[in-house]
Amino acid sequence: MPYREAIRSRHEPDMPGPSSLFNHRRYPAGTQQALLLIGVSGLRPWISLLLACLLVSACADNGRTTLAIAWWCLALASTLAGMAYRRHWQRRLSRPQPPEVLRRGEYWGIAYALLLAILWGSISQFMQPEDDANLLLAMTYFGVCAASASLSALGMANISAGALLAFILFSLPMPRIYPTHWSWFVVMLAFYHLVLLIGVRQRLDMMARNLELTRSQEDLLLAQRQETARANRANQDKSAFLAAASHDLRQPVHAIMLLGHALQMRPQDDASRQLVTQILSAGKALSDQFNSLMELSRLESGKYAPSRQTLPLRDFLERKREGFREVAASRGMSLRVRPDRRLARAQLSTDLSLLNRIIDNLLDNALKFSPAGGRVLLTARRRQGRLCLAVLDQGSGIPAEARERIFLPHVQLDNPARDRARGIGLGLSIVKEAAQLLGAELRLNSRPGRGSGFLLTLPADMLELPDRPETTPAPHAPAKPVRSADLHDLRLLIVEDDPMVAHALRHWATSWGMRVSHHAHPGEVDSLRDVDLVICDIRLPDDRDGIDWLSQWLAAWPDTAGLLVSGEAGEAVQERAEQEGLLLLAKPVDPDLLLRTLLRLKR
Repeated sequence: MPYREAIRSRHEPDMPGPSSLFNHRRYPAGTQQALLLIGVSGLRPWISLLLACLLVSACADNGRTTLAIAWWCLALASTLAGMAYRRHWQRRLSRPQPPEVLRRGEYWGIAYALLLAILWGSISQFMQPEDDANLLLAMTYFGVCAASASLSALGMANISAGALLAFILFSLPMPRIYPTHWSWFVVMLAFYHLVLLIGVRQRLDMMARNLELTRSQEDLLLAQRQETARANRANQDKSAFLAAASHDLRQPVHAIMLLGHALQMRPQDDASRQLVTQILSAGKALSDQFNSLMELSRLESGKYAPSRQTLPLRDFLERKREGFREVAASRGMSLRVRPDRRLARAQLSTDLSLLNRIIDNLLDNALKFSPAGGRVLLTARRRQGRLCLAVLDQGSGIPAEARERIFLPHVQLDNPARDRARGIGLGLSIVKEAAQLLGAELRLNSRPGRGSGFLLTLPADMLELPDRPETTPAPHAPAKPVRSADLHDLRLLIVEDDPMVAHALRHWATSWGMRVSHHAHPGEVDSLRDVDLVICDIRLPDDRDGIDWLSQWLAAWPDTAGLLVSGEAGEAVQERAEQEGLLLLAKPVDPDLLLRTLLRLKR
């Protein structure tokens, strides 16, 4: 809009003075230009000509035809001057102008106001003593003066100059027209003009304040947009840095976990076994913290696009029960799952990765912070057509003043020593971000000493109740421990260009009885006829990456199975791997998970 562009000007007035009649001395240049543009745009010069025609027609029979024609010509000239003034300055003020140009525009406006004052002040020349037309002429004069007050944006100098000249011209013939009480008429006329000028000044100041407020608001909005853009750039830079650094950081953690696991398989005394256990514990803590940081960064980046998958609700709940059964038992606790009977045939239609992350973190926290012998409850209820999943524990509870703070990264209550066994304080931050991405409502109910309950209410379209007969799900068999004989003589090919990771993988696989071969460059792989399984990295020293190479190898030798193990774990990489039907494990990989994955691929 032109007004908004005008008030963005940063020119300051040459002689600022709140009491000045001139806008260019009273207001900053930006405000002055906006006021001048408003005033110029409000001009309607053709109304003067139309009104002049009506008055000339009404007063044509008073015997002053020559005066009427001269006055009408003056009205025509003022109309043409007003139209030219409006057109020229409306176009010129559509872009910021320097103070000297604005000052010139205001002066030309005063000249036009004086021309109008001559026109309408002189209509008193048509008035005659005891003439009925006097009332019409006086009402016209008062109406024109009142209408001119609406052009207050042109400035006090403009309105004051026009009002003073019009008052003088209109008052001159009053002693002749009203010989007995002309003085009272002139006094009342002067008072009328004074009231109009006071109103004009108040209106002008109010318009100027509104324009200044508009400019301030736009400045604030501009600053906010700049800060938002700066924050977004910083967040993108952070994400880019983490993405670039994550691959290199994952490699040594992955190697530590594999070497520690391989060392654990060797015979050793109690002291050495305890050291190895501590190394693995520290490596797992580092791996968990790193994965949590990467997960939180990925969710906060704004680039994660949720995708929907469908799964029976009871299967989802059963997986949670089985997945945390051993953890609960190791801590002397019980985990119970109680779904609503009305949800026996319900289907989940949501991003299962996000939902799993939420429920897993909530269950893990509940089991960590509940006392031994306590009970953790996972419930599923239907409320107002929406699915509500709740995780309830018997822990110490969360004080009211800390219920917002616990969702901040690295905030833990009652853990001043930062005991890693109780987590690193990122779980609830991830829960909050994942819930927002799902569009779910997350609520916390807690009473100190009575435990806590986290309630996740999913959007209504994520719950489906198909009309089909209920079937009894097959029971999940408990996972069997992996034995060394299960993978004995398995022919494993490792395609990994990082020497440290390749060395760790070879030692780890050899300790489980596998026969291992290794290539650092994919071009060195000639055949997979003598290979049962392939572990391939994605970032390889070649124009093509591991996804392309492994897809090509598995298509050529379908009897061989393979998986990707890589520090490249972005959304685009995962999507490509899924499109090719390849399994991708992100470094650092838990050695137990890698073992179970290899065993499943072997079968």
